Amino acid sequence: MELFKYLLPDMKQPISYIPQGILTGVVAVMVMYLVWKRRKAESDTKKLAVFFMLFLYGTVLAVQTFFSRTPGTRRSVELGLLGTWGTTWQAHAYVIENVIMFLPLGILLPLADRRLAQWKRIFLISAGCSVMIEVLQYITARGYSQLDDVVTNTLGGCLGYIIYKTLIRLKRKK
Repeated sequence: MELFKYLLPDMKQPISYIPQGILTGVVAVMVMYLVWKRRKAESDTKKLAVFFMLFLYGTVLAVQTFFSRTPGTRRSVELGLLGTWGTTWQAHAYVIENVIMFLPLGILLPLADRRLAQWKRIFLISAGCSVMIEVLQYITARGYSQLDDVVTNTLGGCLGYIIYKTLIRLKRKK
């Protein structure tokens, strides 16, 4: 399919940041483990694994949205809604990539903290994180600030949450 011609090569770049994410995740988990050990709290292996994945994801996201771009090269604001969908498969791929980029957030946050296992909270956190990224991209001129990105990122976080809820329901049925 024509869409995958654009999606697959674009996915190679974020995947190349995984080693940096692993390093960040290992350091974060070690710090968390030492803090729990110092407090004489019982460390939960599953919780450490989720936090590792959350830090890995956060690192890949940060590198993808900021540090892989030269500062001062891109500064514009586009507040039009659905303008990035365009008419080409490449434009469609960019929109789909923005949705995919936030799927892990909607899955990992409720796993990290049960209090976040609510649709409204995932929606607000996804939207807030996306707005923060767009504002920082504008300030640093490392990306184009677009309302579409906020909408698609938020959609991705919410779809991730739906995946999380579906997996929890399937697990309970077994």
